[in-house]
Amino acid sequence: MGNRISRSTKSKGSAESSNGESFDYSDGATSTHSTPKFPDLPLALSEVETARQRNEHFLLKHVFQKSYFAPIDNMLEQENSNVAILDYGSGVCFTWIVEMANDFPNTMCYGLNLFKIPDTEDFPHIPPNLHFDKANILQGIDHPNESFDFIHQRNMVHLYHGDDISFIIGEMMRLLKPGGYVEFVEYDILPKRSGPLFSRLFECVLHYLKSQQKYLFQGPRLKRFLQESGFQDVKAEYVSIPVCWGGYMGKLMYENILAGVRHLGPIIYQDLMKSDADFDEKHFEEYVDKAFDECVEYKTFSNIHWAYGKKPA
Repeated sequence: MGNRISRSTKSKGSAESSNGESFDYSDGATSTHSTPKFPDLPLALSEVETARQRNEHFLLKHVFQKSYFAPIDNMLEQENSNVAILDYGSGVCFTWIVEMANDFPNTMCYGLNLFKIPDTEDFPHIPPNLHFDKANILQGIDHPNESFDFIHQRNMVHLYHGDDISFIIGEMMRLLKPGGYVEFVEYDILPKRSGPLFSRLFECVLHYLKSQQKYLFQGPRLKRFLQESGFQDVKAEYVSIPVCWGGYMGKLMYENILAGVRHLGPIIYQDLMKSDADFDEKHFEEYVDKAFDECVEYKTFSNIHWAYGKKPA
C-alpha cells in the first residue's frame, strides 16, 4: 500500500520534599510494588529490544536536537568540578549516559539499570568518568543524599505503578543537590489523529496499563507530578512525531511502537478482539498491519513530552 516498512539498595534514612511530605526509607521501600507486574520483563532483553532502544535514542536526539533541556550547560562545561549526573534507568544500551560522559569529560556520570551492567564487550572504550550501577529503582538506590546535580529519566511509563510515583520522585529529590535539576521524557500513550483500528489498539493498551497502575506516568502529567512534588521553575513541552509517514522519523517511530505492541499482544488480544479465544499471533499481526496502514492515510502522530524542575536551594 506504499506504507509498508520492513519489520525484520536502596537508600537509608529519610528525606523530605520541599512541600513537607516525608519519605521514609529506613524500614524498606515505601512503594507497595517492589517489582513491576508485567510478565517477565517490561520488554524482553533481546537483540530486537536492544536495537529498538538504541534506535529510539537517536530518533529522540534527532527530534529534540539536543540531549537534555534543563539549563545545565554551564555546569556541565566547568573544568575541575564536582558535578555529577545520573541516568535513572538507562535501559539495556546505556546510550544516553555514554554519550553524556563522552561529551562532558569533566562530569562524573552514572548509569543505573536493574538487569544488566555493561562490560568491555558492550563498550570497549568506557569513558573514565562513567560508572554503572545495578539496582531496583522501585526500592531506592544506594547513594547518599544530595549526590547529583542532574537526574535524567525517560520512557518509564510501562514500569511505574501509581503509588510508586511519589516514592520515585521523592527519591530523586533526596538524591539531588540543592539547586539541582530533574528531567523526564515520556510519551503520550494515545496517538493523535489515528484511524479506528489504530485507536482501538491503543485504547486496549491504555486499558491494560490502567488495570496495572493507579496513575500513569505518561507525558501529559509530567509537569503536574513535578509541581506537586515541590520542584520549582518547572517547564514542560512536547514534540510530535509521525507514525509510518514523514520519512525516516516515521519509519523509526513505527518500528519503536511495533516492538512494544508485539510484546503486549498476548495480553491485550482478547480485549482487542472482544473474544475469549486464545492468542492467535497470525490474526494479531494481520490486525496490527492494517492498523499501521491507517497511519499513512490519517497522518497519525505521537506526542513525546519533556519536563524539568529544580530542587529548591
